[in-house]
Amino acid sequence: MVTRVGKFVGGFNQDVTNTTNAHATENRVAFGHGDTNPTANVHVVGNILATTTVTATGGFIVPDDGDVGSASATDAMQISSAGIVTFKDDIKIKDGGTIGSATTPAAITVASDGIVTFADDIKIKDDGTIGSASAATAMTIDSSGIVTFVDDIKIKDGGTIGVASAADAMTVSSAGIVTFKDDILIKDGGTIGVASKTDAVTLASDGKVTLVDDLAVTGNNIVTKSLGVAGNTAPVTGILGGISLGTPANVVIRTFAGSGNVIIGDATATSGFSLDVRGTANVGAVTATTGTYSGRLVVDDTTEATSTTDGSLQTDGGLSVAGDAVFGDDIKLITDASVASFGVNGEITLTHVHNTGLLLEDSGGSPTLQFHDSNESVSSDGSKLILTSNGVAFNLPTADGSDGQVLQTDGSRTLSFADAAAGDLNPATELASDTDCGTVGGGSQDAFGISISALDVLDLSTAPEKSLGTVDQGALS
Repeated sequence: MVTRVGKFVGGFNQDVTNTTNAHATENRVAFGHGDTNPTANVHVVGNILATTTVTATGGFIVPDDGDVGSASATDAMQISSAGIVTFKDDIKIKDGGTIGSATTPAAITVASDGIVTFADDIKIKDDGTIGSASAATAMTIDSSGIVTFVDDIKIKDGGTIGVASAADAMTVSSAGIVTFKDDILIKDGGTIGVASKTDAVTLASDGKVTLVDDLAVTGNNIVTKSLGVAGNTAPVTGILGGISLGTPANVVIRTFAGSGNVIIGDATATSGFSLDVRGTANVGAVTATTGTYSGRLVVDDTTEATSTTDGSLQTDGGLSVAGDAVFGDDIKLITDASVASFGVNGEITLTHVHNTGLLLEDSGGSPTLQFHDSNESVSSDGSKLILTSNGVAFNLPTADGSDGQVLQTDGSRTLSFADAAAGDLNPATELASDTDCGTVGGGSQDAFGISISALDVLDLSTAPEKSLGTVDQGALS
């Protein structure tokens, strides 16, 4: 039963009938309205102004959506019917202060430099959000643990992100470079991408990386054991590794047995060469220190050679050819004293003599120039020429003869200059002359009917130019 308190309450010294009501049996009193039935020991209708401290030994309850505040900010805190507390402005605690629960009073510690340390995990409801007044859904965490940010994540220059055991797991420099202290792991089949292409890179459970578009590399290397394309029917795999291109594969580039040798065009071949191309290669220019070709080397360029630095095929050193050399045009030796050597030992040489001709030499004997075969030749023993005709070698004189002398042989193949033999020549025994030996006129005939009396006198001693004439005038006696 509620009864009105006395008209005067001790200490008030005035009538409080309309402002105070006390419950007669339950030790409850209401202040602020005389007809209000008090529902608590102290029931206040209106505001309470405490100039000192208000202490509650039990709970402190405000109505649903009620405010807790100060004289200047009476709604600093609002508590909804669901218990959600909304702060009108910042929340500040002392340097090194903690926020927690009865069991873990230091669940959150805020240092003087603003670093927040959590004693254990941070958990929010499935698809719960973390944000600010202007962006309440800045972060969303779904039931599978995926965190979605509606905008950028920023930390201080050189700031770190980590865990208790590895506080600097990630460092972000002022230039935006992110450095990871250890490995980066994503889930099996996880993707890496950008806003416009979230699945740009997919990592399968076996480590295979799939790119949805081109792979562009500028200024850096790609190091791999094997690389192929989707649909490739002959990928190169295993420790040898390589690259398979085409669908189906029509180009294979791989290394051989860890040797560093590269083979192009064959997925199973072995090779001892640093670069082995199985097939044809079309290149604009090749620069190398050495080269070995098991097949033909064909140069289709038709540039003429006019010096040692032009032409379709050029070498700065010598040219070694094991087989025949066939030239379709001129051969030019453009240096004075150039030498053409012949034989395994190079004992026969043909040397250019400036403004003179060619010098034939034989380091092992007499240089010989043969015609048709060895029976016809010209040679020299260093002191004289030797003319060989029909297998007979004639030694030529080593000095000139006198005027009118003739060459004669000694019967031992040596020729020398000598005087002509004395006496007139018999024209009847010398053949093949076209000298006119005279005319035959009329006269008596000999027994054979041949005119003889008319034979003109031919004085061969006075007409030696007719000494080789022939006479066919019948029998001579």
